[in-house]
Amino acid sequence: MMILITSGSYIDQDFASEVGRLPPAFLPVGNRRLYSYQIESISSLEGDKYLSLPSSFKIDPVDEAWLESAGISILRVPEGISLGESILYCWNLTGKQYKSLAVLHGDTLFRDLAYPTGDALSVHKNSGFYQRATFSYVEGVPILSDVWAGESEDVLSGYFSFSSPHVLMKGIIENSGNFTEALKYYSSNCEMTISCEGEWLDFGHINSYFRARSKLTTERAFNELSICSRSVVKKSSNNKKILAEKNWFEYLPSRLRIHCPNLLSPSHGVSDDDGYSLEYQYWMPLNDLFVFGALGGRSWISIFRAARTILDDFSNYRPDAPNLESLNKLYLTKTLERLRQFCDSSNISIDQEFRAEVGESGVSLRQMAERSAELISEANDSHVVISHGDFCFSNLLFDSRTQAIKVIDPRGIDYDGNFSIFGDSRYDVSKFYHSVVGLYDFIVAGRYSLNVDRDLGVWKIDFSTQCELIDIEKYFRNEFFSSGRFDEVEILAINVHLFLSMLPLHYDRPDRQKAMLANALRLYRKLEIQIRNRVS
Repeated sequence: MMILITSGSYIDQDFASEVGRLPPAFLPVGNRRLYSYQIESISSLEGDKYLSLPSSFKIDPVDEAWLESAGISILRVPEGISLGESILYCWNLTGKQYKSLAVLHGDTLFRDLAYPTGDALSVHKNSGFYQRATFSYVEGVPILSDVWAGESEDVLSGYFSFSSPHVLMKGIIENSGNFTEALKYYSSNCEMTISCEGEWLDFGHINSYFRARSKLTTERAFNELSICSRSVVKKSSNNKKILAEKNWFEYLPSRLRIHCPNLLSPSHGVSDDDGYSLEYQYWMPLNDLFVFGALGGRSWISIFRAARTILDDFSNYRPDAPNLESLNKLYLTKTLERLRQFCDSSNISIDQEFRAEVGESGVSLRQMAERSAELISEANDSHVVISHGDFCFSNLLFDSRTQAIKVIDPRGIDYDGNFSIFGDSRYDVSKFYHSVVGLYDFIVAGRYSLNVDRDLGVWKIDFSTQCELIDIEKYFRNEFFSSGRFDEVEILAINVHLFLSMLPLHYDRPDRQKAMLANALRLYRKLEIQIRNRVS
């Protein structure tokens, strides 16, 4: 059996303005690509699996390796041909004569669909107003029509199975590549069963894409999200953490609430002790855009300006009596405490030496923390402003239409465990830096390679797409450091601490801990280079 995911053309121009020029199966969804969900969903189908892609699409080596490991063969399709012609082209390109064929559209995902074989097609209720192939029976005869489908009309939803593929190919040829007409031809020769089970998630149009991706959430194990069409409820086993977040939203000055979703609880069915409820925003999280999108470097200028606007607005508010002692514990005190936790649970000593490259002098976890801490000045009153506390890409939602960002998941608590909306402005910039330059989101998404030579003490991490990020980093630096308000060396030193202090937090993923350690080494090496350049 040949199993084909059809993704041989690019998404349309309006859609591409949101995420970049991508084939539909490569769309960012929940810190993954759509194809990874699709491949999981069709795992019950036995046969040779293929994914069609436009001939001009440059596939990242990480995606290529992932698809190969999943047993997926890539078929390159000429641009500008119809869906039917694309299926026929792929069929011929394999050079094989399969006895059966299954087709899944590249912009489609099903949950709880059995994926029937034989002669079958999926039909589900349309939502919205789109040009689709509608399905109906007239006097017992199935009728397919390419029309503008209205709400709740039955439409072909994107899965097809054929026991006689040669009949389908003949139908495609005789109907000049029109897939709907080819289906009519096929159904007139081979009776097809209808499958309406499961949930259809449509990623093929910009509006349906945002609705569909809301069904696939990426919360960590200690959080629980419940998303409705207009609201999201967040709960956590860490009660104090969730109350601190709620407190931050409640006490944020009214002029700043434009930068976050509306807080709906406790009047929205959530008690104070259980969690809180926010207005749900159908916006793109920056981590999905950064790791899996394909926006050009200059597209990020507006994103960086939107982020800086929020931090500038936060800086207009200061506390009457800042807790500087607590702020100063955020760095060396916190990092050494976290490193001891990490070392106690691993076979790594805090004084064990590591190297980012062969031939370099070694440096221990303790030395990285202590030496970088010397470059972080003590907090003073000028640093203390309203602070989000976790101003990283996964907590920032971007709307390309208004070129605005809304923040979610604030920290809302200081080092000593006190609820507070205030914090160190440098920390927010550092969390942003740890996404742009630290490439934290690439690590979380598993898009890196790690080489560990324990005998030589070398822990080297590589990011295959890092060369493409040079322009993005340049625009980021221009937006955040050209004014002189923040010192990049100090922010980079804080980033070394961020990655070191995160080591015990990822105890459930030893592979990720190794990557974090190697990345701390990479950033520490970068810090040493910047110091040498500054001195010279």
